[in-house]
Amino acid sequence: MTGLKSLILTVLVVIIHVHVQYCHGDNGDHPRGHLERLGSHIDSDGHVEIYDHIPSAREFWEKHVRHRKPAVFRGIAKKFDAYNRWTDEYMIKKFGDLEVKLEAKAEKKNIPIGSKGKGRDTISDFLHTYVKKDSYIVSQIPDPMSAEVGVLPCITCGSFKNRILEANLWLSSGGTKSLLHKDADNAINCLLNGTKDWLLIHPKYEKFIPMAQEARSEVGGFSVINVDKVNIEKYPDFKKVHYNHANLSPGDCLYLPYAYLHQVRSYGSKNMAVSVLFAAGLTHEKAFKDEGCDSQDNTTLAKLTEVNMVWTYPGHGAQTLGSMDPMELRQVVLLTDSILRHFKKRSKISSKQFLKELTAIDDEEDEGAGMIKWQQKAYTKHFGLDKKEFVTADEVNSMTFDDWKTLAVDMDPDPANTEEYEYALFNPKQIRKIIEKSFNRKEKKVDAEKFIKKYMKIGGSEKIAGDILHKLDSNNDGVVDNKDLTAKGEEVLKLFKENAMPPKKVIVKDEDYLKAEEEDARNEAPDEDEEEDVMGDEDQEGEGGQEGEGEYDDEEGEYPQEDSQNAEEGQDSTESKDSHDEL
Repeated sequence: MTGLKSLILTVLVVIIHVHVQYCHGDNGDHPRGHLERLGSHIDSDGHVEIYDHIPSAREFWEKHVRHRKPAVFRGIAKKFDAYNRWTDEYMIKKFGDLEVKLEAKAEKKNIPIGSKGKGRDTISDFLHTYVKKDSYIVSQIPDPMSAEVGVLPCITCGSFKNRILEANLWLSSGGTKSLLHKDADNAINCLLNGTKDWLLIHPKYEKFIPMAQEARSEVGGFSVINVDKVNIEKYPDFKKVHYNHANLSPGDCLYLPYAYLHQVRSYGSKNMAVSVLFAAGLTHEKAFKDEGCDSQDNTTLAKLTEVNMVWTYPGHGAQTLGSMDPMELRQVVLLTDSILRHFKKRSKISSKQFLKELTAIDDEEDEGAGMIKWQQKAYTKHFGLDKKEFVTADEVNSMTFDDWKTLAVDMDPDPANTEEYEYALFNPKQIRKIIEKSFNRKEKKVDAEKFIKKYMKIGGSEKIAGDILHKLDSNNDGVVDNKDLTAKGEEVLKLFKENAMPPKKVIVKDEDYLKAEEEDARNEAPDEDEEEDVMGDEDQEGEGGQEGEGEYDDEEGEYPQEDSQNAEEGQDSTESKDSHDEL
């Protein structure tokens, strides 16, 4: 009997040993964490440092900002007025008409449609529908809400003073997850509702992580790995990546250093957070300036409205979310080596050379030809390079902070920040085709219902479809006829050209990532018949539209003309032979 017990004990030890090997190391067939959730490949190096108080500005800079070391401040956000006030009912009543930006719950997915168009909604409409929709507020905080948001005192004095960039609102019904990515600025992220789990990776490990290839000037960026099924065999170097974690409950705040890779999962029926961004350049200051910090009360939080924030948002109109730091842009211009050397020798530089030196910082292959031309256009406009032969050092040095802010927005505008965002998503040929397919030759007018339906089929919103029809209606009689199209057609189509931005350079070569993107695109695409009807190859001559629809010459920009025979019989005309750009 003793021998049997001994045998059983031995077998159990072997089983436990094998199990431990499987869970904590290579299992013989696959490495640990292969095709499992991000972070399964190795144990965490531990939770980031936790504070139950707010450190002084100097301590915070020396221990964390300077060394890019995350930290959690437990319960600090419970001192925000927003923490107790921001119920759905309160927000609808007090802030309901304010407009916010939307994203899908899963990052990089199709942009959701709100009451104000694609990627835009009012707070009231969002809160009435967010439980059932795949949408997520990721937006600048409207100014009227800022008075109820606190700012940690450790970033309001000394070197931090005047370097707070913007404040953002994050609100969903939970169940969101991000890609593994990094951001361009330092941030304090404070949770008001729900819970968040953060996985944080120091920038020194980025060399072991497959990243999408972006322009060198882009500090932010994302990894192509699947955060739910990490392919360790495909990317064996990922086994070398260490990480820390942070678990946030309501009232907790996290300091996230700039360019620190992170992945976030949000939980709870309502998950709401606010983040305050401050300049990345503070990390590289040679010494901390204590000015104004001696009298700082670290137990009292200033309101967001009481700090000098660079980018604010009134609650309507264009946002400046993610805009460049004007102070950093100023340093780029003034401290570009060749320009600096030039100004040290003489007081002026030729306009041509000045532009060449600035846009040579990132070569065309790196940035993309379109963005280089866009930046050249912005520099030319703000420095008047097309109107003078030289630029002087005094001119550059005398530029005001507001001048640098204006240049920063023009250098890197984001169409998603504007009310005209939808006009940047589609091209004129697409809209022409929809007008063509919606024109009823028998009634000699655009069928408004059909136009809206077809516009929404290619991903547009009902709101902007209505706006387009209103802009086409030249005499405001509620009907868009041929005269309206002749009078206003080209003017409306021009909106889709003027708002187009050159694409930023983002190269993804990972087949798994691209396959997933293609699958998402197929799931979000219009029905096959409708897609062919609206966006199909126009070279298929002789395949007319539906009964009562008209066509026009896309090449010449001519709209449907009255054709007595076709109008009487309701016949279709032949397809235009011009090809379309794909959506």
